[in-house]
Amino acid sequence: NCGFLCPVSGRIPRYRQVFFLAAEGDRPGEGISAFGQEAMMSSALLRRACDRTLALVDEFGRGTEPVAARACVGALVEELAGRGSHFVVATHLHDIVDAQLRLPAGSQQPALWRMGAYLGKDSARTGMPQWSYSLEEGVCRDSFAWVALQKFGWSDEAVARYHRLFEQFSSSRSAGLGTSSVITE
Repeated sequence: NCGFLCPVSGRIPRYRQVFFLAAEGDRPGEGISAFGQEAMMSSALLRRACDRTLALVDEFGRGTEPVAARACVGALVEELAGRGSHFVVATHLHDIVDAQLRLPAGSQQPALWRMGAYLGKDSARTGMPQWSYSLEEGVCRDSFAWVALQKFGWSDEAVARYHRLFEQFSSSRSAGLGTSSVITE
């Protein structure tokens, strides 16, 4: 799910190295958990990262619990920024954008992008958002997991339970963090 926006104007720097960091499964025969795999791969990235590194990071922290995962992603971003590396981080850890990251003085704040979602013609009938499959500036605050649950066969009762629990868990977040990223046409 990593890609470059095209067409492009401007200049892409010449990188010495490009890293792709994505989750892998457990390796129980070797005593390595899924998060152990992530730790090993990210360690290799951090040993080599420099100002001519491009790091593409996809769902880092999947192998551990969400609070630890957010801390890992934040620390990785701080380290990469401190080395002058360029990076793209794709994550469902929506709250990471609210972290107080310590970035080098004079460095830019990371740009925040999300996949576009909107309420289209069929949305009134189906109640489901539609995706534009294009990136737009902003922060995703809702992954719309319920859409996949419905699409792939969860019963209406199970989806209703999901919504109840989602609201319960969202209300325990800080004010404003449970808002939707859907816009209307």
